[in-house]
Amino acid sequence: MEKIKLLIVDDLDHVRQGLKTLLNLSKDLEIIGEAVNGFEAIGMALALNPDVILMDYEMPKLDGIEATKIVKNYNPGIQIVMISIHDSDEIRNKAVEAGAAAYENKAIPAEELMDKIRTVIK
Repeated sequence: MEKIKLLIVDDLDHVRQGLKTLLNLSKDLEIIGEAVNGFEAIGMALALNPDVILMDYEMPKLDGIEATKIVKNYNPGIQIVMISIHDSDEIRNKAVEAGAAAYENKAIPAEELMDKIRTVIK
């Protein structure tokens, strides 16, 4: 079975580390990179060609919405799961309009996040 390649994008180190710890528990997911802002996310997405990007909504320099638009413009095949501490329909709608396949709260249980990643690939 081919692994799903992931890029984790979040400006908070502890969030990235927590996501890596949880997602490394799954044998079908492979974390191929990390970025701390939208600009880094774009560069890494183009260089690494991940299957899925876990993209934080709120980051310095370039937020997740704008980074999603740019990534999807260059490579529409990359699936983006926007994550945020905010549980807002307005933000959810902005994420989907920008091209995100899903929008989830950062408090989502690990198994549900893994299932969401697998679902957006299908």
